[in-house]
Amino acid sequence: MISADMKSPIQNLVAFGLLAVLTGCLSDEPTSKWFEVNGATMGTTYSVKFAGQEADADSLQSDIDTLLDSLNGSLSTYQADSELSRFNASRSIGWTQVSPELSEVIEAALAVSTITNGAFDITVAPLVELWGFGPGQTDEAIPPDDVIETTLAAVDYGALHVDSALPAIRKDSPTLQVDLSAIAKGYAVDRIAALLESRGIADYLVEIGGELKARGRNDRGKSWAVAIEKPISGARQLQRIITIDSGAVATSGDYRNFFEVDDERYSHIVDPDTGNSTSSETASVTVLDPSAMRADALATGLMVMGAPEGYELAIEREIPAMFIVRGENGLEERATPEFESYLGESDQ
Repeated sequence: MISADMKSPIQNLVAFGLLAVLTGCLSDEPTSKWFEVNGATMGTTYSVKFAGQEADADSLQSDIDTLLDSLNGSLSTYQADSELSRFNASRSIGWTQVSPELSEVIEAALAVSTITNGAFDITVAPLVELWGFGPGQTDEAIPPDDVIETTLAAVDYGALHVDSALPAIRKDSPTLQVDLSAIAKGYAVDRIAALLESRGIADYLVEIGGELKARGRNDRGKSWAVAIEKPISGARQLQRIITIDSGAVATSGDYRNFFEVDDERYSHIVDPDTGNSTSSETASVTVLDPSAMRADALATGLMVMGAPEGYELAIEREIPAMFIVRGENGLEERATPEFESYLGESDQ
């Protein structure tokens, strides 16, 4: 599970993999008046590009910031007084009434946990912390096996319950901890997109820390061109361009936020089944979905599973996904049939 919520902008970008938006490369003449508003949130930055009126830009900045502040107050593990932080600190195993936003995100997270057979698990927070990638950063060291085993016992998404009708959540164990870092940014992207659409804005792109959602056409009247980063450390290079007219894109990878011991890489992605930092041939997974929240979570879950298991699940579930795998001859792409229609330029 990725844990990057509320970190610095650099940490957040490297946790999910850089998704650059190429808005001006497919045509020469703009077709509408475009605006951009941006700011800081969730330990990273946000950017919203849209076609509209100047009055929209003036009011949207304030409304987006207000929305994001509210979501942080519900979903953050780095904000001590957030709803989620208070739930984590509580030792009650009874129902706790929460906001519809927190209930919605947890319900969606548990659904993805079921789809990925537990590879995506929002209760993995203690393991992420143990490996030094959580809010309380520790030294870059491999935890002892017995400590991993003890910590693993506290991880179980099946011990977390949600009642969206109330709305309320509860946990079976007083020590259960929840971390929404691998789904909260996607949810925030969806909420901003919904805000834009409520204002009648049909052409836009919303991005938070590398998770994005687009609709309509870009400022050149063409499909949105999105660059997927080559999953290598120490450089920013293009792997592939995909084009989308509507939908969300999210990437999870192990090539930025990691440490090495004896030439072995240990990444921020922790397997909730074994308790170990993942180390596999899979370097990154990119997922397309109508929902940025779901794309965000699925990318993490499939990354934990890795190829071939995650790839086979994506095929079975008809998930548009591309796995970039470290092969004998370098990086290899494995795209599901649902993803292939989006593929554009490659450096291969």
